[in-house]
Amino acid sequence: MAAEPEDNCISFVEMKFINNTLYFV
Repeated sequence: MAAEPEDNCISFVEMKFINNTLYFV
């Protein structure tokens, strides 16, 4: 996933990476 730092911050707020698995919360 290629995204800018600002986009990454927003992405991490909406989704969390757990055990290399992408969870949408």
